[in-house]
Amino acid sequence: MANYFEQIHLSGFAHWLKVQSEEERSHAMKFVEHLNDRGGKVVFQALDQPPAAFKGPLDVFEQVSATTLPPCS
Repeated sequence: MANYFEQIHLSGFAHWLKVQSEEERSHAMKFVEHLNDRGGKVVFQALDQPPAAFKGPLDVFEQVSATTLPPCS
């Protein structure tokens, strides 16, 4: 998704998504370290490939919101 913004010359949006991605990766690594410290077994599984084509910037953020925010009741 960050690459999409780089391609359409919106580097600020690209940077923001890269920062968010790194933050999520660091959270995941904290879980891995927690499990490893306690003798747990960490098994990684493949993730679905993220989309590569978007209708526009709003489409990107709608997809980001759909995967990161809890549903509203």
